[in-house]
Amino acid sequence: MTPSPPLLCLLDQPHLRQGGERLDLPPNLPCHLLACLGMQGDWVSRERLATLFWPDAPAADGQHHLRITLHRAKQQLAAWGMADSLLAERQRLRLDMACDVPLFRAAIGRADWAAAVALHRAPLLAAGAPRGFEALDEWLQLERDALSTAWRNAALRDAARLEAEGDAAAAAALLQAQLQHDLLAEDAVQALLRVAAAAGQRGTALDTFERFTRHAQRELGLQPLPGTVALAQALRQADNGTAPSGSPATPPAPPTRQPPALQAPPLTGRQAELARLRAAPPGLLLVCGEPGIGKSRLLAEAFAPPAALWLQCRDGLQAAPLLPVLQALDGQMQRVRALLPGAAERRDLARLLPALADGELLAPADDALPRALSALAGLLPRLATVLVVDDLQWADATTLQLLRECFARGVAQSDARIDSRSHPGSHSRSDSDSETRRSAAMPGLRLCATLRPAEAPAAVQDWIDGLDAAGQLHRLDLSPLAGDAVAELLQRLAGSDAPRFAAWLHGRSGGNPFFALETLRALFDSGQLRAGATGWASDLDTLSADYHELQVPARVAALVRRRVDALPEAARRVLGIAAIAGDADHLEPLAHVAGLSPWAMAEALAAAQAAGLLQGRKFAHDLVREALERGTPEPLRAVVHAGIARHCAALLPPHRLAAHWWAAGDVAAAIDATLLAAGADRRQGLHGPAEERLLAARSRAADAEQRARLDAERARTALEGNRVDAALAAANEALGGLPAPAVRLKALAVLADVALLQGRLDEVGRLQALAAEIDADAPEVISLACKLAFHAGRFDDAVALAAPQVARLRRQPPGLELVNMLTSLGAAHDGAGRFALALPWHEEALALVRQIGARYVEVEVALNLIFCLPELGRHDEALAVGEAALALGDYDATPFLQNNLAWLYLDRGRQAEARVLYERLAAGPEPTLRCYAWAKLVQIHAQQGDAAACREAVDAAFAALPQTQIYSAHAVVLVAVLQHGSPADALRVPPWLRDEPLEPSMQQRLDDGLARHGLVAG
Repeated sequence: MTPSPPLLCLLDQPHLRQGGERLDLPPNLPCHLLACLGMQGDWVSRERLATLFWPDAPAADGQHHLRITLHRAKQQLAAWGMADSLLAERQRLRLDMACDVPLFRAAIGRADWAAAVALHRAPLLAAGAPRGFEALDEWLQLERDALSTAWRNAALRDAARLEAEGDAAAAAALLQAQLQHDLLAEDAVQALLRVAAAAGQRGTALDTFERFTRHAQRELGLQPLPGTVALAQALRQADNGTAPSGSPATPPAPPTRQPPALQAPPLTGRQAELARLRAAPPGLLLVCGEPGIGKSRLLAEAFAPPAALWLQCRDGLQAAPLLPVLQALDGQMQRVRALLPGAAERRDLARLLPALADGELLAPADDALPRALSALAGLLPRLATVLVVDDLQWADATTLQLLRECFARGVAQSDARIDSRSHPGSHSRSDSDSETRRSAAMPGLRLCATLRPAEAPAAVQDWIDGLDAAGQLHRLDLSPLAGDAVAELLQRLAGSDAPRFAAWLHGRSGGNPFFALETLRALFDSGQLRAGATGWASDLDTLSADYHELQVPARVAALVRRRVDALPEAARRVLGIAAIAGDADHLEPLAHVAGLSPWAMAEALAAAQAAGLLQGRKFAHDLVREALERGTPEPLRAVVHAGIARHCAALLPPHRLAAHWWAAGDVAAAIDATLLAAGADRRQGLHGPAEERLLAARSRAADAEQRARLDAERARTALEGNRVDAALAAANEALGGLPAPAVRLKALAVLADVALLQGRLDEVGRLQALAAEIDADAPEVISLACKLAFHAGRFDDAVALAAPQVARLRRQPPGLELVNMLTSLGAAHDGAGRFALALPWHEEALALVRQIGARYVEVEVALNLIFCLPELGRHDEALAVGEAALALGDYDATPFLQNNLAWLYLDRGRQAEARVLYERLAAGPEPTLRCYAWAKLVQIHAQQGDAAACREAVDAAFAALPQTQIYSAHAVVLVAVLQHGSPADALRVPPWLRDEPLEPSMQQRLDDGLARHGLVAG
């Protein structure tokens, strides 16, 4: 059985649990650091931690204290066998371990009150911070209070759930446990009094009420609320078998959770659209958009009864002729009678409105319907000035015929008025003149409608198209609300600003007002959101950074599913596949997955777009995608994931490709894609995320060979990220798995590069020879041979090794291997003093690496370039290149870049900047760079006339010499001592001289120094 992953428990007596073993956390500072990281469940910046633990210390001191504490925390984790759980980058830290605090927040977010209650066994780190860390203690108290409040609220809701399920005894026990922690929680007292009778705990509940009353009076000088007293009286009387006078025998039902504002939300974010509606010229005014976008709400704001008459068309009732009209007139029969003085007109309408017949039996007539519709079209303008048709796409054929008649009459009346005004000199009296006077006296009927374009049947669409062609259609398409409009809506509803929650709501609803409001209603109904005197609140307000733990309730997702279910089968299938893919960007490959032709796929996508579910190739909002994805059975999801990975492999970024293969259950393909994804992260300088990705894949690997591949890549990633210890551990783990030769070679190359960093050239040679036995032509092997030749002063040999490789790699697509070989070739020419020959190679390497976008390799290219450029008199260019590269990040080559840049600062007289970098390198882990740094500090202290500091630097420089075998580093120290040390210091030089070639100018300075002191090699 696979052992369960470790769990950090902080809502309890702090401990670490792994399997059946419990490890208590000592109450020391390193464990509090681990606790703070575990609580966040994500990356935390070093700056934030230093400020939290040491707020009064200077920034440099705070970071120093943090590094020491971090080292001790790593030691503690290593003692537990979990050293890899602490991930450290230059700017941030993370504890890669489950913790009950994030799990508690997640339970609150999904309204799983029982899980939340079970997780919170005790207040967070109740013992507080170690002495002397007041700021940390204050922060922990704030977190502790927020978590405890959320726990109490969860317990109340869980008690209500238990009571509803008929388990009143469990509800009462839960409430009693809450009151043991906080007897002044009056809401818990009320809940206990409500369930006590059903739980058989009347006496206990009344005793608790009495204790609460005394405690509230003693501590706060308060009396219980009248509602609490009424509940207690009801319980006493029920215990005696009688009901108290003046108060109910049973507690009243709790008030609705939804605030009144949600029942009639204000129109928000539609001011421009509202102005366009009110200013629109005559014609059919059509408001279009997806369901829930706010079409009806906008028209209701612009055209409200009684001036407007609303016809509500309903899906599924299209077979009932004129039903929307008859329902609208049903409550207005008295007005209708008053507006129909003529008996003939009333008789015509009585065929549609039997209440107008007054008992008269109407004989059948062939022209009855046309006459009735004509009478109705004449009546409607007298009832209202605006006729609003809601959901025009569902209008029945007869209602549509009536609308055509009304519109035609309105146009005719408008034309008649225009014609009368067009001939002011005409005074003829005729029948048409009386009609013109009647039209002018009675305003025409304005027609407005809402429409879901994707659902409009042919008859409706033909009428709309005809009006559009005649210039009689004015269409307003509603888009989703912008983020600031959702924030304004929330502010107007809640009475307070909640920018983080508004951002979450906008992202989840896609700006659809209906989904946003339904989400709010469902959150209130589930108890995840509540209204208070100062606005709305959630337990996650103080616990979550972005509300990502909050889940959209199932009721909202069900609304989405109903919309999807109305689409044709092909469109539903395509949407389901697109939901799993994340979007519908790659039409033809996804068509293969769906088993459709590209043409059928395009038609299905068009149907989804017309329905408002897709905006282009993206989902209109997350709710649509999530509802579709969750509604797909797991076996089918796995098949679709595999199909997407197979058919879209050339189009997807490696991260998404890996995710699809993992979801498909193909571990081998997933690991291949994960290695590609980690390489892409490395090129962007994202070494921390790359390591996380590789570690996660390692835990799912199927065999030792797969784990070794991941370990070898992890070793290279850690080394490039300047995490030497982690690189060594991962490389040795890879070799321990007895991997295939290619993997073994990669691990050996990492170990060799680490040995080179540490100045152990003999070890580099040994490891390079082992790698050459596997494949002497491998790029890693040749690169190591070049480095060995360079550090041995055999620069022409390095050129001879690198030049053929450059020629070979230029015949292939450009990549990092070519960049590395170009840099090696340029560095070899630099070492031989051929700087003019070296420069083109460095410049080509820099241009290529910037084209590829590999930040960490650019650092290595830059450090060589700023060594070359000053030798050609181009100091300012070198400074610009070096400073730009230093800003790229902290990688394995960064300390060497700092060394070269410090040398350049010193050469340009910027001694203070050089000293800062050299002091940092002198305290660093690389022994070769420590030699360089102490040598230059000897020079700086001597030039500043600080004899004591110079003396200390000379001793430190000699102490660094045995730690590296790189002779060029030795030579820099020896030259500095000969130039700036005392005669006694010079006598310490000869034992370190070796008969090895050096860069010519360095050799000359060494020879001059020896001659000055009359010394020769010993």
